[in-house]
Amino acid sequence: MSKRKKVNVGDLFSLKSDSGFIILQFYNIGVSDIEMVKIFENIYKKIPDNLDVLLKEDFFLVQFLLKYAFKLKEIKKIGHLGLKKNPVPKYMRTYSIHDDYKWSIVEVETLKRKNTNKLTSKEKKLSPYGVWNLEYIRQKMENGFKLSEWV
Repeated sequence: MSKRKKVNVGDLFSLKSDSGFIILQFYNIGVSDIEMVKIFENIYKKIPDNLDVLLKEDFFLVQFLLKYAFKLKEIKKIGHLGLKKNPVPKYMRTYSIHDDYKWSIVEVETLKRKNTNKLTSKEKKLSPYGVWNLEYIRQKMENGFKLSEWV
């Protein structure tokens, strides 16, 4: 019987893309028991020898079935960096489903939404709400997704 590989908060993973490697970090378990991951905004031509460089990198959070992707060997564990704080965000944002508004600010625990057309500076720093899959992560990152430019 093979020993199951364990996934821990703080573990780092690489996801291969056409441009190089996207690096993910297991951040926490979200409210709906789906893993929340930190996605670092740069795509690396090769995995950095010193993973500490990631500590200065911009990132955003999304929900992602990390353990499942790891089990299927779609992502590769590359190391571990401890997290000082890793609370599940209280709010995240997404495009509004209402024609009258551009954005929805989602209270993660209750799923209550506040719709708006203009984001405050604080709201512009909110990560995307929703569950992303491997291909969506690849597509967004290959197209240069940056949280600061998603306005």
